[in-house]
Amino acid sequence: RFHQFQGLTKRIQVAGKFQSHHHAVMLTKNALYSLVETNDEHIIIDGSPRSMKESVEMFDYLSDVYHRQPIVVYIKVRDATARKRIAKRNEDLIEAGGPPRMETEKLGSINKKLAEFHERTLPALMSLPPECVIEVDGEPALEIVFDEVLEKLAMMESRLVFS
Repeated sequence: RFHQFQGLTKRIQVAGKFQSHHHAVMLTKNALYSLVETNDEHIIIDGSPRSMKESVEMFDYLSDVYHRQPIVVYIKVRDATARKRIAKRNEDLIEAGGPPRMETEKLGSINKKLAEFHERTLPALMSLPPECVIEVDGEPALEIVFDEVLEKLAMMESRLVFS
């Protein structure tokens, strides 16, 4: 049954639509289920939360399972930078012999995705407890952004309270 669910999820993604928060939460929980037993300290989830409901459900789930509040890294970039990086990612995929990501293949699709980010995702991020959100300037070179993320994570980890 889960494979059928994954197939539906892939079709939604390829069509360039947002997953419902139910899909996103189920997929993330399924992926994390096997990691709970390993007691891994750090897990990175990219592209989530994308809606208010997903934010609440995933934040609560992660807090309950890992007995601490998750840390969310928000890499803030201008829309022009995001467009350029998305286009570059598709160019790289094509160069490597693969197809571009269909949901961001055309400028109109990219603009739609950015509009949905501003309407749905950003409010979801901003609704999280401020002490759990790290905001990083994503405009500099990727290496500089990466270093800033690591630096801010290290600072945050030193002040985390575990329950």
